[in-house]
Amino acid sequence: ALLRDTTMRTDFQETLRNLNESSVKLNENMEAMRSHVLFRGYFKDKEKKAKAGQKP
Repeated sequence: ALLRDTTMRTDFQETLRNLNESSVKLNENMEAMRSHVLFRGYFKDKEKKAKAGQKP
């Protein structure tokens, strides 16, 4: 019933499109933060801890 309502369907499609765009932008920002001088140490420590946790 909701999908037959064209206004509701259009709004839902727009919401999904916005979510996808936001996810892409968030990923880009996270990659940029990895190389920023203030956050570089945090991400290196996080990777080391993740690797240490994987080893038996």
